Amino acid sequence: MFTGRVASLSRYVALLAVILLFAPNELAASSFGPPPNAPLSPEKLSRIDEFLNDQIAQGNIPGAIVLIQRHGKPVYFKWFGKRDVDAGIDMTPDAIFPMHSLTKTVTSFAAMMLVDRGKIKLDDPVAKYIPSFAGMKVGVERKDESGKAVLDLVPLRRPVTIEEPADPRLGDYLELADPAARRRREREELFVVEGITAIGRLLDSGHRVRSILLTPQAYDRLAGRLDGLAAPVYVAPRQVLAATVGFDLHRGAVAAADRRPLPAMGTVLSGARLVTVLEGLNDAENLGAVARSARALGVDAMILDPTCIDPYYRRTIRVSMGEVLFLPVARAVAWPDELAVLHAAGFETWALTPDPDADALWPLAVPDRVAVLSSANPSRTERPGVPETSSCTTTAGRPGAHAVVVRRPSPSTEVDRTTQSGRHTTSTVPPYERASRPSTYS
Repeated sequence: MFTGRVASLSRYVALLAVILLFAPNELAASSFGPPPNAPLSPEKLSRIDEFLNDQIAQGNIPGAIVLIQRHGKPVYFKWFGKRDVDAGIDMTPDAIFPMHSLTKTVTSFAAMMLVDRGKIKLDDPVAKYIPSFAGMKVGVERKDESGKAVLDLVPLRRPVTIEEPADPRLGDYLELADPAARRRREREELFVVEGITAIGRLLDSGHRVRSILLTPQAYDRLAGRLDGLAAPVYVAPRQVLAATVGFDLHRGAVAAADRRPLPAMGTVLSGARLVTVLEGLNDAENLGAVARSARALGVDAMILDPTCIDPYYRRTIRVSMGEVLFLPVARAVAWPDELAVLHAAGFETWALTPDPDADALWPLAVPDRVAVLSSANPSRTERPGVPETSSCTTTAGRPGAHAVVVRRPSPSTEVDRTTQSGRHTTSTVPPYERASRPSTYS
């Protein structure tokens, strides 16, 4: 019946061997019966004996070893049949079993133990834990000049099709419309980017992409940017995407990336000349608009007080068109005490306010290093927009909730402006006029 010095194992013995691999090292080579106080039934355990003895008698397996533990203690440990059929050697508790391509059984068992302990996540890319799996390639067969078949290794271009919203690979995209759920899910681990433009900027930003989820139409638009991407690309029908994220995502494109820890203030101030400082800004779209404008105006860094919204919240990144991913951002811890860090670094701090008694902005000579402060804190009623005037060196007029231009000097006043590059220009500034439309800077 059995050939060779070591007989192959059936699927039953393979599973039992897995149990043995996780057994304590100090087990004696003897048979353990269930102790009197064991929670497992000796009568039911005896069915294992009957089953395996029957399998051996029918010639289905040569032998087996079984170990069952309860609360870390063995309650059943027995061995059956032959270790070497040809030589007639009985099974021993120290027998070594050849796995024959069954290592995935052991690997899966160990992986699920790690999942149960919260050490890994099933929907994480393998490369997160085994870096050598990053940038995996596929073999594409072609004919060389002689007509011989050769295999070229190329990056994976074909996306993975997802048919069910319950697919565990989409775990990063669940409940996108629920801020509280997203805070629990993302924590300090990941962030989500929405929209083709923002995803394109993500790919340029250097952040490690975890995965990208697209509708077929969005994939067609973005496919040219995905060649060589190590992260998986998933394509799903629009209804699957909507069921996953919790609403109709009409842009049809989302991506998840690893979140980096925010640097300290001193780190982002090094080498910076123009910095924006925000207090109490808890509207995601407003923060995104500020970040996008800051990038366009050459701002070097952004400082947030402890109450500002997450700069990597999905809507913030979307409104910023992905530009916030390129803007060094730090969050102050002790506020407003950490404004002293700005002053120690040589920054002059300008607080912006719609207060008509504040210094007009345009005539001010721009210092070499300036931090522009703006507050959305509703408690600043005396001078709205000013985050602690005692900590600021200048209070300057700025657009308020009902104006889109700052206070300006008298008509035809010559103004000497200092640009960020240090060059000076002189221009004529028209008189101050209050705009009739609401401000976009609210």
